[in-house]
Amino acid sequence: DSLFNQILHRRTNKEPFDLDKGVQQNTLTKLTAGMATSTVAVSSTAKIEDVEILRDLAWRAHKMESYTPEAMQESIDLMRFGQAEINANPDGIDLGGAFLSGLNIVGVLTRETLADTSSYAFDTGMEMYRETIGSSQAFLWISTDGNSRLDQIETGQQYVRLHLKATELGLEYHPLSQSLQEYSEMDDLFNELHLSLIHISEPTRPY
Repeated sequence: DSLFNQILHRRTNKEPFDLDKGVQQNTLTKLTAGMATSTVAVSSTAKIEDVEILRDLAWRAHKMESYTPEAMQESIDLMRFGQAEINANPDGIDLGGAFLSGLNIVGVLTRETLADTSSYAFDTGMEMYRETIGSSQAFLWISTDGNSRLDQIETGQQYVRLHLKATELGLEYHPLSQSLQEYSEMDDLFNELHLSLIHISEPTRPY
């Protein structure tokens, strides 16, 4: 599989996207070509009116998660501070590099400060995420008719393949799944997102 060559290069973008480099619809067509299956549908949009709707939803969902202590703590527990933690548990949310590691060493950026909604670390993290969401140039989503374990596994497989293909095409990629979380505080945004995606477009299937 040609995508095998991208495994070591696949990364999640943690910086604002380059607004001078828009994503064209034909690029999204190349990205999604052949990705849908009889079970999994893949959809995308680069239309500015759609992008603005999804940016707004993504930001409101991120705020909801960030100000819901139990949900926020799940992310904090997966954060890895400094290279030693990142190397020991590379499956987490890495906060590495000289700057972030320095903030951790002096006690500015810690699990405790990130959980404190009045802290500098929390405010800075919110602003960074706002810039990332606000600079998104296109959106991609995967859907299924059912929610069986097999559906979930196949969706996960196609998610990774899409990320590998995006890497091959030179696209930066960041998952925004907060509004898909299933806890009561997110219910309204969960439903709003699904209705919005239905109105934006019908998913493409291979038949």
